[in-house]
Amino acid sequence: IGEGVDALREEVWGKLFNNAVTLFSQKKYKKAEEQFKLCLIVHPNRIENYRALVDVYRQNGNDDLALKAVITGLNIDSQDSYLNMTKADFSIQNNDLDSARDLYLRAIEFSDDPGPIKIKLLNTYIELGENEIAIDFSNELLNQYPNNPNIYYNVGVVYSRIAKEKMDLFFKLFNEINQLEKPTEIMI
Repeated sequence: IGEGVDALREEVWGKLFNNAVTLFSQKKYKKAEEQFKLCLIVHPNRIENYRALVDVYRQNGNDDLALKAVITGLNIDSQDSYLNMTKADFSIQNNDLDSARDLYLRAIEFSDDPGPIKIKLLNTYIELGENEIAIDFSNELLNQYPNNPNIYYNVGVVYSRIAKEKMDLFFKLFNEINQLEKPTEIMI
């Protein structure tokens, strides 16, 4: 009997989920949300429910519910790459860059296609000011994805930040020396 119940649950869940995906692709987000919630009732441990609800909540402009779906989904499967990446995205929105970095690393670890997540991680390294790590990581990414223009752009951002930091320092030192009545040879 138990096997029959499980088989029926899977069948009903599959029909509901496929219908919800169709509604979502037709941009009928409210109806899709209702269907995905039914999917949760039928099969609350299917991680697909939480991924889909995150997307539909975000489309409906409800980031609070999306974040709750992320957290609940991660309680079911802490190794879900998409949910870890999405939680990192929320951390970026909340200016919690350290958490975002850690979550992107976790998402990469469990992803079948880590490329897009790695680019988000590179951006996070840049925002954190971890320039040396960003340079090393961007070189690794250039070797893996040589045709991705975003990586080249980010490399340019890193080097321009480093150049700006050095120019700011030199400008400050220049002004300090100019304030002295008699700069010594050592200073010049």
